[in-house]
Amino acid sequence: MLAFFYNMNLKSDDTYGALTLYRYGELHTYDQVLFSAPSSNSGLWYEAKIVCLPAGTYQLAFVGTIGLPSSSDITVDGVTVVENECIVETLPPQGTANILYEFIN
Repeated sequence: MLAFFYNMNLKSDDTYGALTLYRYGELHTYDQVLFSAPSSNSGLWYEAKIVCLPAGTYQLAFVGTIGLPSSSDITVDGVTVVENECIVETLPPQGTANILYEFIN
């Protein structure tokens, strides 16, 4: 499991801001998106949890993207990784999606 807090302090005209967490694989590429949060100018702190990380050896890459003006900012804090902890759920009912991360306000 991976948990972290993030804050987006984006200016109102910054429509390109985003926070993305990638798995950075052995081929030195961002080979899988693990988490993505779109632009937000609320200024609030959020907690994100990825309840089941992919198996294997890799690095995690937090990528914050902002547009203009450059006075926008994105912050990540309190990153926690718990090895070998994976919440295994039964398959969801047909027509629903399994959520890999959750937002906690």
